[in-house]
Amino acid sequence: MVQRLVVMKRLLRPAGSVYLHCDPTASHYIKVMMDGIFGHENFRNEIVWKRNTSHNSGCQFRRIHDIILFYSKSDKWTWHNTDASRYSDAQLSRFKEDNDGRKYKGDNLTAARPNSDSGKFEWCGTTPGPSRGWAYTEEQLEPFWSEGRILTKKDGTPRLDGMNVYWDEVPGPRTRSIWDDIPRIPNTSDERRGYVTQKPLALLERIIKASTHESVAN
Repeated sequence: MVQRLVVMKRLLRPAGSVYLHCDPTASHYIKVMMDGIFGHENFRNEIVWKRNTSHNSGCQFRRIHDIILFYSKSDKWTWHNTDASRYSDAQLSRFKEDNDGRKYKGDNLTAARPNSDSGKFEWCGTTPGPSRGWAYTEEQLEPFWSEGRILTKKDGTPRLDGMNVYWDEVPGPRTRSIWDDIPRIPNTSDERRGYVTQKPLALLERIIKASTHESVAN
């Protein structure tokens, strides 16, 4: 393992990174080894990958995750934020379905303005509360209104939380260090190629998008 990682470090460009997948029984040993090769200052993340929903582990807590260690070669590494592929139940509950079955929610059109007169004007019969103001200028609100992007109250005036946002138009939440939205490859999946260490394509895609430029990834 040491010999392989030394070669990997030599082949990496200065802005390159390495991701090493292992299980929790070895991750602490491998991290010490990678600290020695790449430098502890270039350690970026210990990623917990929840790859199973259940696993028999005898008289102990069930093991349902593996570890991915993320190191860069230098202090100037390639990085792009990625989005997780699902929302929490609480976030999902905010979305409703319109007449076409499309999921939407209302986002706030105002912002906190406790000590400012900014955005404190009446528009289309609606005025923000004393400590708030419109988050947009009237010139910005008018196109939203004419395009039907603002939800209304029963009397036809705009809702303060009325910016119409559709589920399929917004990215998922930013990816964090616990990855519970990419399961292992099912045994019956067409993706499976028959070798034990095969990784889901979604997992590889996330890593590539995060640590390479688009022109390289393509």
